[in-house]
Amino acid sequence: MKHIVKAIYENGVFKPVTAPEIPQGQQVRLEIEPLTEPSAEDILKLAAQVYQGLSEQDIDEIEAIARHRSPHFFISPGENATVDSSTRITSIYLSTSQ
Repeated sequence: MKHIVKAIYENGVFKPVTAPEIPQGQQVRLEIEPLTEPSAEDILKLAAQVYQGLSEQDIDEIEAIARHRSPHFFISPGENATVDSSTRITSIYLSTSQ
């Protein structure tokens, strides 16, 4: 049975973030893949590529579908607002705080 377990390396020991579903004493093989958090700049670069190569008509259609399916993405909790078909998404605000 193969599965991925996230771990933190401290003081020469790999400490699982969550308990693996294996019996005590089970020998395993570790494949190390460092996890890095993308920077805000990396995320913004990816977001800027969303519409790359699309026509104005394609962009309008995609945004119309998004507005129809998910109006809550465009308003804050408790805020009363509407998004009509003339609205174009021009900014993406990201928070990296947790």
